[in-house]
Amino acid sequence: MNFESYFIVGLDSAHALPAAYNYWLVAASYVIATIASFAFLRVAGRIVELRHSVQRMQWLAVGALALGGGIWSMHFVAILARQLPSAVSYDPLITAISVVPAVLAAGVALQVMAQPAMTVGRLLIAGALVGAGIGTMHYTGMAAIHTDALVRHDPILFVLSLVAAVVFAIVALQVRFWIGGAAVPYVRGLPHVAAAAILGFAVTAIDYTAMASTHYFGATVLHGVFSIQFSAVVTAGVTLILLLAISIITSYCLWRGEESFRYLFAKNPMAMWVHDRKTYRIMEANEAACAAYGYNSEEFRRITIFDLHSVEDRARVAEVATRTDQQFDMQERGLWQHFTKNGAVIDSVVITGSVTFYRKPARLVIIKDVTRQHRAETRLAQVEAILRQSQKLEAIGQLTSGIAHDFNNVLAIIIAKLEGIADELPTDSPLQKKIESALTASDRGSDLVSRLMMFARRRPPEPQELSVVALLQEFASLLSSALSSRVRLQLEVGHDLPNCRIDRSGFETAILNLVVNARDAMPDGGELGVTARSRVFAAADVKAQPELREGNWVEIAVRDTGSGISPEVQAQIFEPFFTTKAEGKGTGLGLVMVYGFVQQSGGFLMLRSSMGEGTTFLLYLPAIVAGASLPTQEDPSGPPVVA
Repeated sequence: MNFESYFIVGLDSAHALPAAYNYWLVAASYVIATIASFAFLRVAGRIVELRHSVQRMQWLAVGALALGGGIWSMHFVAILARQLPSAVSYDPLITAISVVPAVLAAGVALQVMAQPAMTVGRLLIAGALVGAGIGTMHYTGMAAIHTDALVRHDPILFVLSLVAAVVFAIVALQVRFWIGGAAVPYVRGLPHVAAAAILGFAVTAIDYTAMASTHYFGATVLHGVFSIQFSAVVTAGVTLILLLAISIITSYCLWRGEESFRYLFAKNPMAMWVHDRKTYRIMEANEAACAAYGYNSEEFRRITIFDLHSVEDRARVAEVATRTDQQFDMQERGLWQHFTKNGAVIDSVVITGSVTFYRKPARLVIIKDVTRQHRAETRLAQVEAILRQSQKLEAIGQLTSGIAHDFNNVLAIIIAKLEGIADELPTDSPLQKKIESALTASDRGSDLVSRLMMFARRRPPEPQELSVVALLQEFASLLSSALSSRVRLQLEVGHDLPNCRIDRSGFETAILNLVVNARDAMPDGGELGVTARSRVFAAADVKAQPELREGNWVEIAVRDTGSGISPEVQAQIFEPFFTTKAEGKGTGLGLVMVYGFVQQSGGFLMLRSSMGEGTTFLLYLPAIVAGASLPTQEDPSGPPVVA
């Protein structure tokens, strides 16, 4: 290569033709570069959301033409702005070819930089491509110039212009990500305009640096086919119009797309939000989410997704929230429990996928509220459990009825014989006391048979309006006698409790069974509490806790500080003949009788127990309130609820 024909070798740059600049055209070249940069950066933001699709390639072509054509047009306007005392014309073919490096470089750079996150490697590659494209386009365009002047380039400025092209491009693109990635309240378009202004300045500065390396020596007028004024003005005008059209169309399409997405997002009947994939902070939530969870938009943006989940779910939430799957690859992530602002629980099916939101990696979350469906399924399971329990109770009831009937006949004979013997003996006979003891035992046996018959529903209960306060106070001494000295009984009964319509014998048996079981659960001693208070459950309470029932109730709680009941035992504890006690220590009918009494009284039963934290049985009996109807014995109370 002959460097003397291209660079200043043996020539004094002081003898070069003087050049002046038309600053209006300089400003016009900067405006063209800025408009092209704005269209380019807006397209880059759009391409990030499109992966491996025909639409992505279409947007890629638009962005490449916007920046490449803008650089090309800016170059010719810049040449026109530099006024020389020499006629200049263009070679049409080389002039047309000179746009190719700029368009190709812009397209490849756009493909490299249009990713959710800009790495250092991508930044360097994109900047180098843009800079190289501008430099190649400039010097190719210079080769298309025909003039009688001798054109030579300063080698130092030539190298500096290429280095400056790459450096300016890298800095401009980096600033674009700094500014474009920041969320500026109330002025959403400002980051894009600022980034375009900086990139436009970089493109213009690169071209003018390259022009400064070019010197013209000598001059005679050359009458070319195309004058510089005609060529540059026409090229600049057409390209400016195209760039404006591309920018307007691009901005309009982006605006319409964003507005459509915002409208669909805001008005979607399903709760939706977008959260940052790194910080987990919620970036935006729609109206349905605000209504379902009780937060307004500002409150949503101040919380993270962890605030909507339990502590136990955090690891699972973090695993799902940080997945980097394909953009908008929405997948169902299973059933979750979410907590509203006021603490209510929502059963939700979560659908989520990766998105880019304000140039940040994020996840779009769609919530399908299945609380009613889930509660209906739970209620169905409860009804099925009731049916199974009823079938078991019916079977054991038939067996119990037969045994109790025969045993009652035997007891009747024993009692009759004992009473006959007592009548025949003198009143002062020493055998009278023994006969009296035998009769007392027989009466207890008869009472037990009566309870078994009631359990088997062969003897109907005898409900009457009774005061739970009076019953528990009268029963306190018997309860104390059933406990060991190491178990301390605490009886707390409100004095303003409403009365209940219950069977007295069934009530006493139920409380005694629970107290004895609590005693056996504390072999080393402890505290046993029996409390009674009035409770009123409204529809909102039942919605929050489906195991409750709406109405007025007297709650009787029997609490112990024992070792607790395991979940496996809780699942079977109300089954007939099920017992964890040693053989001969229990029949497995005590809690069955408790359950039967509560159900026959129209109430319901709950069990709360955790290993190492003791056990609480909660009996809810319908309270007698003026003007309120009581549940009947046929009302389904559901199976005992364990928690």
